[in-house]
Amino acid sequence: MTLGEAGEILRYWETHPPPHLLLAAIHGIKHRPQARRDGLPPGLAVQPDGLGMPAPLFDLDEMRAKNRTRAGEIARRNADGRRNTIVTTS
Repeated sequence: MTLGEAGEILRYWETHPPPHLLLAAIHGIKHRPQARRDGLPPGLAVQPDGLGMPAPLFDLDEMRAKNRTRAGEIARRNADGRRNTIVTTS
């Protein structure tokens, strides 16, 4: 889930709260999150050993080469008069 998606959900919950929160408010039940021993805020999930994903790569030269290739494809397509044709590359 992205931060934008989380923001959408939270904005929705402002006007349409989840039922368990409505019932807790009606019955005067207050949630008191238990303190965590690791000092992290309640509700924050942390994977201690990482996610098993490789480190992100940021190769500026590779990105520029892909952009030049894509720009060339778009220019050729526009020169051929096929402006509305979507071309995908892999």
